[in-house]
Amino acid sequence: ATRSFYPPSVSVALFLPLPLPLFSNLLIFLFVSLLEVIANKMSSEVRARDIMLRNGISEDQYQSLKATFNNYDTDKDGKISAADIGGVLGSEPSSDSVQTYLKSMDPSGKGFVEFPEFLEVMSRKNARTHDTLHNDEQPSKRRRQPGGDD
Repeated sequence: ATRSFYPPSVSVALFLPLPLPLFSNLLIFLFVSLLEVIANKMSSEVRARDIMLRNGISEDQYQSLKATFNNYDTDKDGKISAADIGGVLGSEPSSDSVQTYLKSMDPSGKGFVEFPEFLEVMSRKNARTHDTLHNDEQPSKRRRQPGGDD
């Protein structure tokens, strides 16, 4: 007795309510969508690591800023939106304080902030704070007092 083997697509099609071409297209669409999500996530991580290296951010600082970003990203979609900020601040997303805060973090004007943008803005703020503190510690950067010796 010869055994008959059916291609897997035929046996799967028997159990699915969708026609095989439609099911195949759906699988291709889902696979491509998954690849896009993975590529975007990897691209975001690569951009963030590049910003980290360019701005001299340590691994500890990076992880701390990532945790801060994740606290604001309340819906865990990889973006901080007005709704996320409003939820953290306890304000309506349309309030002036939320919109002002979002605009300060969103130089592209997309209406949300991804981690690389957040990292860039925070590293600039940290650099300004560091420069201010560092310049105050250096006698050569302070204003000289008349008649005083440094």
